[in-house]
Amino acid sequence: MKSLSALIPLVLATTAAARPVTIVNPGFEADAIAGENAPSFEARATAPSGWSYVEGVGGICGLLDPKASTAAGKPDFYPPAVTGTEGSRVCFFFKNGAIRQTLGEKLAPNTTYTLSVASGTRLKGAFGGYSIVLDTTSGALVGSWTGANHNIAKPGSFAATSRSFTTGPNPPGLGESLRITLAQEPGKPDADDYADLDDVRLMAVSAATRPTKCPVDVFFVAGQSNAHGWKADATALSPNNRHYADTPDSRALLAYRERNLPEPVDCTGSIGLLGVQGAGFGGYFSGFGPELSLGSDLAKGVNGRVAIIKYAIGSAGLEQNFIKAHPTAKPHYEAMLAHFRSSLAELQKQGLEPQMKGLFWLQGETDSGGGEAARYGENMKRFIADLRVDLGAPQLRFFLTEINGQMPALKPRAGVAQVNEGMKACAAADPLVRFIPVSDIDSGFADAIHYSADQEIEIGRRWAKAWLGTK
Repeated sequence: MKSLSALIPLVLATTAAARPVTIVNPGFEADAIAGENAPSFEARATAPSGWSYVEGVGGICGLLDPKASTAAGKPDFYPPAVTGTEGSRVCFFFKNGAIRQTLGEKLAPNTTYTLSVASGTRLKGAFGGYSIVLDTTSGALVGSWTGANHNIAKPGSFAATSRSFTTGPNPPGLGESLRITLAQEPGKPDADDYADLDDVRLMAVSAATRPTKCPVDVFFVAGQSNAHGWKADATALSPNNRHYADTPDSRALLAYRERNLPEPVDCTGSIGLLGVQGAGFGGYFSGFGPELSLGSDLAKGVNGRVAIIKYAIGSAGLEQNFIKAHPTAKPHYEAMLAHFRSSLAELQKQGLEPQMKGLFWLQGETDSGGGEAARYGENMKRFIADLRVDLGAPQLRFFLTEINGQMPALKPRAGVAQVNEGMKACAAADPLVRFIPVSDIDSGFADAIHYSADQEIEIGRRWAKAWLGTK
């Protein structure tokens, strides 16, 4: 498991005043495992000491010893040498179980809170996803995120998932007690689905004071799996690019909603500090998309606050899944629009004044494989027009990224050229639309159709340069 210090962004790492917030029984070591399944695990009628079941949610929680065995001395859930746990017990969740703890800490203004939780992947069984929420006793949200479909820990181990959130001068819930809620991701109640969580930590540090009302430049990112960053493992970044993951610019914010189309549940993150997104990518790693370099480079370029709002659905097509006019696409268009709107509203609740500046689009691989390719330009024109109307942003700029025909899976497709020509036609007809070439990136891909970690960084840098060039 990563150390907490490795997960805290620059705003904390350069400040000596960062302090731990007291959590009762953060590693679930206070209670013994009892009952017929001891010493391996115990489903409990009462929550672990210091925690309580969330009323009205239902589900089951309990304690599990990841190093214990249940059958002829063989490990059942984890190997004897399991790594990443805080002690000898963890809390397990299934059937949407949820627990909560109200802290002695009060929500403070101008403060950055970093919440970290270790998540485990068993040797057998289906990962059910987790939901982690930091809010106040009245329900005022400080920050939340989920991990679904894929965990960050390799089978038989635990790894930390972490996000940071900064309050303004007058946040909702100011002065109320903070509380932490841990749960299995709602929507995955199958009997064999589980979430194993441990080592809950919360750090707090004073942040720079800002005005009560403060403008923030907002940029949207949308598309399919390469916008998601499906194969972009943060640990695989080259030394020259490590800083984007290790010390993202603290003036950059990120909200996200993403998954691969066949999967049942989105991975989500409320407005928080820019960083890697943890679970939900195409492997056991913390992933990211072009937004990681985009956000930091934009914050530096404008010398101010920026917010990235990301919506990416792997395997999705423009015609089949994104345009508003198509009968099968409307639910995805509406989900994207709802995410954009709710994230804008969240910024406003934090005392920020969103200024919508542009949308960066990385999609087209799916459309290039069928008859939709010939209609891509017209579909994109409708998509742009609808979003400008529905967001109330008639001057919103769009940056359309070339589909890379150098990728092995795309080289045989005649539709790649049609998709790219459709984007170019949109750019030629609309002065607020730009086409971003990327086909000079011609080798070193993560697989036959996905960019590597360093290539995702390069695309984000090109996006930032393109927008900054319009100023």
